[in-house]
Amino acid sequence: MKFKNKIIIGTAQFYSNYGVVNKKNKNPKELISVANKLKLNFFETSTLYKSSIKNIIKVSENSNFIIKVSCKNKNKYLSLKSFEKKINQLIKITGLKKIYAFMFHDLNFINKKEFYDYQKILFNICKKNNLKFGYSIYHMNEFNFLIKNYKFNLIQIPLNVFNYEFVNKKFIKLVLQKKIEVHARSIFLQGILTNDINYLNKKFKKFNNYLNYWHNFCKKEKISKVNAAINFVLNQKFVSKIVIGFKSKSELINLIDNFEKRKINYSNKFKNIPQVLKQPYFWSNFK
Repeated sequence: MKFKNKIIIGTAQFYSNYGVVNKKNKNPKELISVANKLKLNFFETSTLYKSSIKNIIKVSENSNFIIKVSCKNKNKYLSLKSFEKKINQLIKITGLKKIYAFMFHDLNFINKKEFYDYQKILFNICKKNNLKFGYSIYHMNEFNFLIKNYKFNLIQIPLNVFNYEFVNKKFIKLVLQKKIEVHARSIFLQGILTNDINYLNKKFKKFNNYLNYWHNFCKKEKISKVNAAINFVLNQKFVSKIVIGFKSKSELINLIDNFEKRKINYSNKFKNIPQVLKQPYFWSNFK
């Protein structure tokens, strides 16, 4: 499969600042229009991203949505009736032909009692309408719980050259054996892997030895940081698609025009990155 066909356009940057340099896409409709011309039709959005689906439909003729489902409103869980109503409203807005998949991303998966009823509602809707169904997760322990307790055919995971958690034999064997489609997100680690060290917040200074090592590795390989980060994920054959966000149409055009597929031998040193650096939810505690 060609690289372009693996791209899912992430929409988090359409309506809010995102990543380590807090960049927002100031003209998402322009980006969507370019994506449409390039025949990039997959968009990852969320029930939390206001109006994103309607705006994409207006501009993109053949959009396919991977919709992350939130079960909350202002940090409180919706009633099961309200949750089901919200899903059916989304289907009405988009039309079934434009939905590729639904996935959960903010439930406490490990709390089986709390999780079960929401899971059953969404699973049945997807099964009835022949849609992909799955979960967006952070850690292997979540996957281990889900694979033992539920049926699904799609999983979204964080995967990048600093985060090897899912590059393990057990995970790969199970997703291939059970024909579970794998989507990778956070491939640039919210910009840590692609931005110049000087543009990062000073709180990341304590990790300069790792960041400099990555910079020098790319320099030695004579490859851009963007291409090196993407190639790491593409080299994982169990990955079907990758989620990439863009802050402008020029970023998208540059990526498509300048991407170079290469087989790279990544240093084992990248497997020893500190947990606090490779997991963004720790970053707010940095001083």
